[in-house]
Amino acid sequence: MVGPGLPIDTRHFRVICASNLGSPFSPTNPASTLGPDGRPLRSRFPTVTPTDLARCHAEVLRLLLGDGVVGAGSSKLHALVGASLGGMQALQYASLYPGAASRLLAVSTTGRTTPFTVAVRSTQRQAILSDPDWRGGDYADSSVIPERGLRLARELGTMFYRSREEFDGRFEWSPGSNVSWANRGTWEVETYLSHAGDKFVRVFDANSYLLLSKAMDLMDLGDGWDHRTQWADGARRIGSKGCRAVLVGVKQDALIPSSELRVLSETINSLGDETQTGKCRASFIELESELGHDAFLVPKAVPSLQAITREFLESDLKEKLREEAVLVGGPSC
Repeated sequence: MVGPGLPIDTRHFRVICASNLGSPFSPTNPASTLGPDGRPLRSRFPTVTPTDLARCHAEVLRLLLGDGVVGAGSSKLHALVGASLGGMQALQYASLYPGAASRLLAVSTTGRTTPFTVAVRSTQRQAILSDPDWRGGDYADSSVIPERGLRLARELGTMFYRSREEFDGRFEWSPGSNVSWANRGTWEVETYLSHAGDKFVRVFDANSYLLLSKAMDLMDLGDGWDHRTQWADGARRIGSKGCRAVLVGVKQDALIPSSELRVLSETINSLGDETQTGKCRASFIELESELGHDAFLVPKAVPSLQAITREFLESDLKEKLREEAVLVGGPSC
């Protein structure tokens, strides 16, 4: 999706993508951050929300682009783009700092996490917390990881990241030769889930997983920070200073139904000021993909998402971008 000639075209746009606060790939996370006693915080790392993550991005941008980048109406950012947790952060940023970006593209995300999605993630977290090797988050002291819990959490998530249609069409319907009730590999889909879990435990820290999983559950555009007390108030702030939004959902998304983005777009457009009445600030687009929630991770399989992204980012700029391409010696758009 990102690169020369790709939907987010780096021949024209400067792309800033920061690691999330708390991620194992960030310099500030449960394993790397020390407490007053000189020990890693681990499970004592403070709870974070998508609002906190958006505020961190604002601080990064202040350092890169100056203090005015998050001021109302500054529009120094051409666009905020994100999917899933990234989409939550993009939405929160646009709500916290209305007018700081001209455009917003949010994919497979939500303005407020619903109870069903909380139930899924809560069960994933419980798988880790109930693993004896979690040891209150101090598993590193014993040179172990809660591998069984982390693997099970990932396997459960994989079931909701994809769709029933994809599973039923991708995997064999007949069992293998070993149908013992204790055998985990009777069905092809079982082997697939085991492989997904095995890959994940090698790259992701359990405490970071718990932290960011909880953060997604705490997504709420009306979380009360910056004078926002209602979800709808936070949503309406997104379009209050002229930001145009495109919200993209996937019909087969079992984790975050596309209907949540439809409602969000309607709420953004319900801003009732006299000068903007009836103006469409947000557009909702529903795609179909058997990849479900994971569709944005496989853009080549969802060409319509590629087209939507390019068209939205480059709309009203096509002539300028053609001139830029000629100046830098690249092919015209």
